[in-house]
Amino acid sequence: MFPQLITRINNILDKFGKIKDNASSELLRIRRELASTAGSISRSLSTILRSAQAEGYIDKDVTPTMRDGRLVIPVAPGLKRKIKGIIHDESSTGKTVFIEPAEVVEANNRIRELEGEERREIIRILTDFSAVIRPQVPAILQSYEFLAEIDFIRAKAHFSIQTNAIKPSLEDKQILDWTMAIHPLLQLSLAKHNKKSCPTRYRTESESTYPYYIRTECRR
Repeated sequence: MFPQLITRINNILDKFGKIKDNASSELLRIRRELASTAGSISRSLSTILRSAQAEGYIDKDVTPTMRDGRLVIPVAPGLKRKIKGIIHDESSTGKTVFIEPAEVVEANNRIRELEGEERREIIRILTDFSAVIRPQVPAILQSYEFLAEIDFIRAKAHFSIQTNAIKPSLEDKQILDWTMAIHPLLQLSLAKHNKKSCPTRYRTESESTYPYYIRTECRR
């Protein structure tokens, strides 16, 4: 019903609702630089780690971690002077400090700048799309209500097929005939166990005082 809007949405969002890299040329550039810069930081930290591990400053199983959006290296407090850089945090036990090596400070700064650029570009993309979609909001809401009604009708039809329901016969009298009534939810529940619910006409006299009681086993 809205092919142009659907095409535009597909150009912006992926199936998980995330903004696609190619939603704009600027966003694509930003994300490529982000990936490149992050890769450069990872390679630098790996080199620093191998060197520190070879010197015995860091355990062999230590890996870079993230603190406040910056890649850092966990180091024992007594060895923190062995690696030049900025101490960003320490563990709750005080047995580990997290150092950002001096070699990657500028690259980490660039990552933060690019993340800000990415947020602003995403806001611009969504703002522009909102301006396109706004004039069609009434038609979209009308379509939404129509689809909801159709879905409701289909659900009723599907449920009636499941329960072998029939359309009630309307009479010009004040009377309700429940003699063959079966609770539909009870019917479906029992069907899963290969059992059948009992129509109300098979209720015993003692059960007749409970108008909504339906036996799970029929007795004649």
